[in-house]
Amino acid sequence: MQSFDEAAAKALGDRLPFRVFLYPLARDFAPDYEQSVASFIQGQITDIFQSAATESPLIKLLAVEIWGKRVLIVFDVNHQNYDWQTAHDISKNNPPIFRFKLGKDKNNALITRDKALDYRVNFTIADLHKRNGYSAHPPYVADRSRGAAPLHYNDPRKNYRGQAHDHYNLGQASHMDSRQPDHVASEYIANWSKSTCS
Repeated sequence: MQSFDEAAAKALGDRLPFRVFLYPLARDFAPDYEQSVASFIQGQITDIFQSAATESPLIKLLAVEIWGKRVLIVFDVNHQNYDWQTAHDISKNNPPIFRFKLGKDKNNALITRDKALDYRVNFTIADLHKRNGYSAHPPYVADRSRGAAPLHYNDPRKNYRGQAHDHYNLGQASHMDSRQPDHVASEYIANWSKSTCS
């Protein structure tokens, strides 16, 4: 059973663009996270959104980050005006954010508007476009689990003021220790989400 709050139902019904953030358990995916998450989005997630829409929604996977026991995922729904060339500019790439929670049985989903996530998620997605430059397209995949190789961005977009190595990501809430990814993910999820999937 799927549950869409009023804002989510309206956005789907009117085919308005919005962005979705979710954080399922890593154990639910194969080690090839990019392909496994893409299959999950194209299958189960698309089915959930189609169940509440009059037309098939356009879904685009943007980012996948592995944080110990959790996989953090961001995708767009009906973002017809998404432009990869300008997606690094948050003033042009800032759809409303909805939080998606999948129940433990994987059959129940709750999709709700979460204004508290708007800036952080949209800033991070814009920043990922900046860091990855014009040589890489979404989905942007980063493994931040213990022992994973450090991330480097060798071809950032022009006027990028950050450093070539990574300092900001979907999992950053505040001063978090990258050596403790499970703790980091828990703190991150606690800060971004007031409750967990039930």
